[in-house]
Amino acid sequence: MVVLGAGTSGCAAAERLRAVLSPADHIVMIDRSFTGSLGLSSLRVLAGWRRPEEVTATVKQTALLGVSLKVGEATEVDTAAETVTYRAGDTEHRLGYDALLVALGADLDTAALPGLDAAISAGRAAQFYTPDGAEELRWRAEALSAGRLVVLIPPPPFKCPPAPYEAAFLLADQLGEKLTSGAVRLDVISAEPYPIPVAGPEVGAGVTDLLSARGIGFHPGRSATGIDPGSASITFADGSTEHADLLAVVPPHTAPAAAVAPDLVNAGGWLPVEASTLATAAPGVWAVGDATAVTLANGKPMPKAGVFAEGQALVAADQIARHLGYDAPDTRYAGDGGCLLVVGGGRAAKVAGRFLADPAPQVTLYAPTPQLHAEKEQLERDWLARWH
Repeated sequence: MVVLGAGTSGCAAAERLRAVLSPADHIVMIDRSFTGSLGLSSLRVLAGWRRPEEVTATVKQTALLGVSLKVGEATEVDTAAETVTYRAGDTEHRLGYDALLVALGADLDTAALPGLDAAISAGRAAQFYTPDGAEELRWRAEALSAGRLVVLIPPPPFKCPPAPYEAAFLLADQLGEKLTSGAVRLDVISAEPYPIPVAGPEVGAGVTDLLSARGIGFHPGRSATGIDPGSASITFADGSTEHADLLAVVPPHTAPAAAVAPDLVNAGGWLPVEASTLATAAPGVWAVGDATAVTLANGKPMPKAGVFAEGQALVAADQIARHLGYDAPDTRYAGDGGCLLVVGGGRAAKVAGRFLADPAPQVTLYAPTPQLHAEKEQLERDWLARWH
């Protein structure tokens, strides 16, 4: 049994498989470094509650006893030969598999938005999807005494649909009097028609109201095509432009699986799977987490977030065990889950429901409370204690 990727979904699946398979069965996990961070932790760095080194950790062998951890870069999946090739240093290795789980996640592709890399280098832009990027953005926002700060959101897919809005609320907290006095203007400009469209218009309207209450502008339906690194101005698909003094950007996301298993991915590079079992088109191959493409009943993509990745991983592990001949439960993924959205002032809202419901996801926006904020803090503590 081979698992590609040691993120939340890969680790959860390997843990479940080790529990249900025979000790004689080999489970091999391959990852670039086994080092990473939870997505929500980057936002906690942005808020100044954590430092990057406090939220970046390495998966320990003791957390996955009975799983062989191989540091290397997966380079090819040959579904006909049922083999995986990976490179460790200058050496290539090839493994045969009886079952394969692809949990390679999603990568940030700042180069896909023209001018973004140069704007980051010039200090006119930053991204908050990594701990180091979030810390850089916090420094830049602290130094902004006047002007306009724009949170720029591309078309999906990107990890954690509520994350850009949480970043806006955290930046509003940081700006404080500079925002309330009007010295600094804070706006969200999004390619989406309303916030978190996968959750439906009612949730979107609720998030828009929360933004407005904090003095944060929201400008939907504007897809950026480029950034001027000298002025931080943004050009949009309709030819219009907007000025900014500092940009907080959600970078375009790409799928590393596209280079490893090109015969399994769709036109966007993501791995289509059967929504309830996470099986791919290839026999003996499953995929989970951010690497996958699942279309919901409303035509929107399944959100890419840790809570969904872990739920998928547990189902995929049971399905793999059944494929290998074990009497494992025939569990099915229902798309249940949600994300906590910190809105400032020690409170968090929650967007949760059943995303695979028909004819549309059944999702609710729960009002901000201190208890939900504490719940998000506990999620981070639990994750660090579980794997690292």
